Amino acid sequence: MVIGLLAIHYIAPRLILGPHINPGVNNSEKLGLRCEKISVDIEDGQTLEGFWVDSMQDSTYGIMILIHGIGGNKESFLGLSKRLSKL
Repeated sequence: MVIGLLAIHYIAPRLILGPHINPGVNNSEKLGLRCEKISVDIEDGQTLEGFWVDSMQDSTYGIMILIHGIGGNKESFLGLSKRLSKL
């Protein structure tokens, strides 16, 4: 169900329109997200960067990892992250 929801809500429009937020633009404060930038060094010497977005609820039921595709960027998930953080 979650995969179907993500496909309909996120993937299908992006195939047509592409990312709607410019790479390198951090709108997390503008969206009111409780988040911080994180980075993870991996074995081949590269660094993966992303956002840790806290839930806006008192209790949580799990963790979601959102991964962009080729040509996407992590900032394009901030709007979806805000909606998911309210669940």
